[in-house]
This record gives sequence, C-alpha cells and structure tokens, in this order.
Amino acid sequence: MSSEPWFKMLGDTLLTAEGPKPTEEVVKGKRKVALLFADVNCPYCEAFEPVLQDTIKKVKAADPLDTEVVYIPAEVQAESFRGVTTQDAERPQLFASMPWETSQGSGGKAGLGFARKKAVQEGRPQGALGEKFGVKSLPKLIVLDGKNGRKLLDGDNFVVETEDSAKNVIFSFNDDLAPETWVAAKNFSWSGMLGPSLQTLDGLKPTEDVLKGKKQVALFFADIKCPFCSAFEPNLQATIQNLKAKDPSDTEVVYIPAEVQAESFRGATNDGTPQPFPCMPWETSQGSDGKPGLGFVRKKGREQFGRVQGALGERFGIGAVPRLYVCDAISGKVQYEGEKFIVEKEEGDVISMTFDAEEVPPSWKESLPKTAVA
Repeated sequence: MSSEPWFKMLGDTLLTAEGPKPTEEVVKGKRKVALLFADVNCPYCEAFEPVLQDTIKKVKAADPLDTEVVYIPAEVQAESFRGVTTQDAERPQLFASMPWETSQGSGGKAGLGFARKKAVQEGRPQGALGEKFGVKSLPKLIVLDGKNGRKLLDGDNFVVETEDSAKNVIFSFNDDLAPETWVAAKNFSWSGMLGPSLQTLDGLKPTEDVLKGKKQVALFFADIKCPFCSAFEPNLQATIQNLKAKDPSDTEVVYIPAEVQAESFRGATNDGTPQPFPCMPWETSQGSDGKPGLGFVRKKGREQFGRVQGALGERFGIGAVPRLYVCDAISGKVQYEGEKFIVEKEEGDVISMTFDAEEVPPSWKESLPKTAVA
C-alpha cells in the first residue's frame, strides 16, 4: 500500500483562478472531491458542465468545505484547453484544473488523466486515472472521499442524460442517488421557503424575481404591535437604505408578518403607512383554512385562534419577535443571526434596539447610521 497522500494521484499542482496552487492546498479540508473528466470540444461535456457548475455554486455557498471539483482535461490538443483564468480564455474553466500536460502527458510519457481514443490512436498512452476509474467516454464524474480518496459515487449512477423535443442533450441528477448535500443545495429556492409571491410597493411579485441577483436575504420576523419591533425597524430600515445606495444587490430584507390579526398587518403598498420591505403575505405567514403558514405564529395566535406554528418559526426555533436572520442568497443558509448583533435596552418606558457594529454582517458596517449603533 502506498504511503503517499491520496491526492498525489492528481499531481503536485492544480490551476485555479488565483494561479497555480499546490494540490494539497486546493483539496485540504474538503469532504468530497469530484473529478470531472471532460473536453471543451465535446458537446455532451458542454451540456453537462453548466448543470454541475450551478449545483456546486449552491453547494459551496451552503458549505465551502463540502465539495471541490477538479477538472481533468481530456482535450486532444493543448491549444483547446481553456485554462482557468480570464487571462487564459474568454470563457475559462470554472473549476480547479489539472494542468493539460499533467493530464495528457508529455515527452512520450503517460499523463495522469484520461486520453481520448483519437489521442491514443496517435500514440498517446492512456492516463493513470483513465485506467483507474475505467473511463471510456466523456463527460465522466467521479466523487471521492476528501479524507482518503476512496471512491464514493460514480456519476454513471446518478447523472441522467435525456433529449428534448429538438434533440438537444439535457443533463440532470437523479436525486435519489446523487450526493445528499448536492441535492439539498440544488433544490433550494426562495419560493420554496417563502412562498410563490411577495408583496412589494409595486404590488404582488414572484418571490424569485424580488430576490434575484441579491447577495444576502435578511428575514425579518416582526409584529407592528410589538414595541420592540417598532423600536428596531427604523434602524434596520435606515441601514438597508444606506446599504442599497452603495450596492443595490447586497441585501434584500423580507418582512415575515407575525401580527395576530390580519387587520393589523400593514401590507407593502402605498396605502397608509406601508411596510418598507418586501413582505410575505399575511395568510402565507400565518396560515389559512386551518392549514399552517410559513412564518412565525405568536403565542396568542396559537392559544386563542388555534393556529399551528409556522414552518420558519419551527425551523429557526423562534420564541419572540423581532428576529432577524441574514442568509446567503444562493443557498438560504443563515450566515448571521440578529440575536448576536442586535442590542436591546430598556430604560423606564424607553426601548432601544440598536446594532453592535463589530458583529453585524461585514457589508453593513459602513451603512450603519450613528444613531443605530449601540
């Protein structure tokens, strides 16, 4: 048995967007390492790559240590290899990549990757990984255990290839067989969490449209009749207003109404004094026709009206309002909890709810009004 670390099978160096890096550094701490054998000139590879890229983008947003994909170039000619930086190509390879010479070999010596039939016919020896994993065609995906390099899954068992009516190749994953973390990240959607529509100043809009392009989504659970919520909302509103002036795509706040009575809910239109943030409809949050809602149901709503606790109330273990959770916009994963950066004070009848400037999301710091800082 070899005493070498398993990642030596990938060579000493991998190409990354930041330049060449030691292979050990690229895969260190990753729970899974997926090897993608592909060729930019292969139409099947071209159809599959965006599917994998979209999934891994969401996986990394949810957990940066979950999976590292390593591209194993099978381009027959070195000139076809895209490289991994914008300096190398207009459309660079987005995954860390084995150098072409390492994969395909040089000076008559076999490489570490997979040599396509044409290259083999021209005298190129088959690569070590092509032999090890029995690669016959492209694309080929192998998922390894990041600790020991043991093969966990073969893409042949969970990558599904079909054709549409125009005979275009379509790739997808079999959710029952693909890595569980990939499936969870791939299937996440804001409409699935918050419902299909949000109220805005411009009327009801699809949830995905409201949150498209945002870097962070802050879920704000509150009730207009709650004095603590009323004390906190102006500071949150001022901060987000300043933040959006600097970067409109940074954070979108979504108000999750916890008002016990529908009549108390302000809504998010220009009628009266509207809710300043896009808002989950009251019925979506609190439930209707005996069905549970998606938001947080206060004690009075449960005890006097028999409502069931909402899905997000259960998920976040909410006991009182206001509550604020700042989530990654791609994965929905909570990055910052308001309980750790909102400072609550009561002096007599005066309630103040301000921010701890050292604990807020980093992108918010320069947008905090002086009056909103503890």
